[in-house]
Amino acid sequence: LSMRAINTRRVVCIRKRVASCVSVRRSYSLRSALVVGVNKYQVGPLRVAVNDAVVMSERLERIGFKVTKVLDPTKEQLTSKINKFAEARANDDLGLFYFAGHGIEEHRENQLLTANTGEKNHPVT
Repeated sequence: LSMRAINTRRVVCIRKRVASCVSVRRSYSLRSALVVGVNKYQVGPLRVAVNDAVVMSERLERIGFKVTKVLDPTKEQLTSKINKFAEARANDDLGLFYFAGHGIEEHRENQLLTANTGEKNHPVT
């Protein structure tokens, strides 16, 4: 999944640091987060990405975020969730996207890998 695909109104991308989201100003009418964790890869499965996503979800909820959690999604599921998440943002809302899983850089573009990424499935772009 291309990181450019989620660069819409006030959608913030972070990696694995909760501290990055704690400093968010509190004046937004709605703070929501899409939190994704992928362990079940066909090649190179992970052990803790889903756990990281669950912990991040809990921490974001504690500081007032409405969280949508997506675990081990396929390319189609993740694309759909991201599109719905981005479309649901109003001008005065804050959206945060968190991804725990594999990613690659291809042609100077970062891409996220989903559970069904394999030799015949390309990353979500």
